[in-house]
Amino acid sequence: MTRYLRNSYPANNAGYDIYTNLEIGQIWSRMTTDNSATIQYNKLKLKKKTSILRQISRNISSILYNNVNPKNDLLFNISKIVTVHYECLRSDGFLPKSPKYDEAVFFKLVVLFAVLFFVLRIDFDSNVIVDFWKEEGVNPEDSTKILTHLFETYPEILRKGPLLEMAIMAYNQVKLCDTNRGVLLDSYHMVYAPYVDFIVTGDDGFSSLKNSECHYEKKILHVSELNFEDIIFLK
Repeated sequence: MTRYLRNSYPANNAGYDIYTNLEIGQIWSRMTTDNSATIQYNKLKLKKKTSILRQISRNISSILYNNVNPKNDLLFNISKIVTVHYECLRSDGFLPKSPKYDEAVFFKLVVLFAVLFFVLRIDFDSNVIVDFWKEEGVNPEDSTKILTHLFETYPEILRKGPLLEMAIMAYNQVKLCDTNRGVLLDSYHMVYAPYVDFIVTGDDGFSSLKNSECHYEKKILHVSELNFEDIIFLK
């Protein structure tokens, strides 16, 4: 994500050189060429790290429509931050026209993903984001300054790129009332969606996205559409 910002918003074209500083990303890259490479992970640690994502996913509609129970401090504060920053972006003219979507829902999702990545740092290695903010001269613990700096310094992030791709996936599921604990994790896959030729998946959430977003019609392939007898490397 930080590389995207600092590379002047690369065009959404397949074939872009995707690279990450995250250790898990580099291991995954090795696995594409080395069949002996594997990912070792602690299941309990991973479950704990993603618990916030599952909690937010289950309550995403309440966060977007400001119906969160005030007794839930985490979700209530996230909803408040998302709403306040969305309203500031709208009133200051930062948001592009988006007639296809319900603006409030869509751009609140964009802000929500910004909060997840840049404020809460919900990723496998939060040190990458911490280092990014230190290099930008911003206190990594100051959520207000982080979001203000992000949208004022990198305003194009509201017009194209990873946050919008993730918001499109989540928006589709919110509008279909098909939200569950995996909504945000599904959306995380959309970070790389513009830069690959195909997304092969068994997830029905991607199938509904394919049906609603014409530019993904040929890119998303459900496993049920594949004829494995025609795949050369499986023969």
